[in-house]
Amino acid sequence: MRGGVAQVVLEGSDVHPWRIGDFIRACATGLRMPKELKTGEEFAKLLPTATEVRVKKDGDSAKVKARTPTGLYTLKTTTEQVDSLVKGVKVPVTEY
Repeated sequence: MRGGVAQVVLEGSDVHPWRIGDFIRACATGLRMPKELKTGEEFAKLLPTATEVRVKKDGDSAKVKARTPTGLYTLKTTTEQVDSLVKGVKVPVTEY
């Protein structure tokens, strides 16, 4: 590819040329960073569209991740709130 996206990315950035292919692939496939939600209400609204839910408990705190068709969403909260959030979820819940 001459010019185009690769040239624009290289100008004024510290991205190595061998990483440009990864960048272009990520842009083309629509890969995005996970979005961290701040409240349980926001998280509860998107749980019906989730295809997979993962829970990581660490003492009193927990992190729950929901994979939806539009992306990955995370929430850091207490274990009690996570238990109440995933109680009625219809998709598989993986705890680790």
